[in-house]
Amino acid sequence: ALLGYKIPAIQLASSTSKEAVATVFEKVNSGGLPLDVFELLTAIFAGDASYYAEHGTDFRLIDDWNLTEKVRDAHPVLSNFQNTDFLQACSVLITLSRRRADQAAGKAKPTATSARKEDILEMDLRDYLSWSAKVRGALPWVAAFLHSQHIHTSANLPYRAQVTALVTLRVCSARTSICMPSAGGCASGSGAARWPNSTGEPSKLLSRAMPSRLPRGQWQRRMGRR
Repeated sequence: ALLGYKIPAIQLASSTSKEAVATVFEKVNSGGLPLDVFELLTAIFAGDASYYAEHGTDFRLIDDWNLTEKVRDAHPVLSNFQNTDFLQACSVLITLSRRRADQAAGKAKPTATSARKEDILEMDLRDYLSWSAKVRGALPWVAAFLHSQHIHTSANLPYRAQVTALVTLRVCSARTSICMPSAGGCASGSGAARWPNSTGEPSKLLSRAMPSRLPRGQWQRRMGRR
């Protein structure tokens, strides 16, 4: 019976494009035991033909994440920061950048700032590469900030999403033109983080991530807002 068992398979011609192979992989693995967004995006990025044409090899998302793990693992307070959290931070920054560009161009419906799975899977590899190193580089600052608030292990964090929000805010604080359309928002460069203006998406993201049991005013004071 076992020898006669038929295993379902999808045959693809050798001429099938890398993008098509990645799409088939994504569709097949969306049913049954679903893959997470990181695994799906790994296949999508591996199928990027322009990257292969330029570098002569596929882009391996797991290799890029391994670089982030080395940074994360040096800071126990960040131990629960996962690859999907990393992608969420990248997605917020990419869509926020597009939103600001749309607003500057006067578009009636600017891009929504988002970290939803659907938007992460629509992420372009070029956009990812333009932000991933910045997100990775923000992790030591986030760890230092949490230590300054007497939070020394990941177990002390009420919500894992707080790290994602802080990473996003830190990257924004070095790029005020992305963070806000006018003066009065993020502090650039060094020192304590400051909140973007009250209408900025990063401020809203961080506000949602903060635990409700901690008074908002207390977090604002800790973040440098007076």
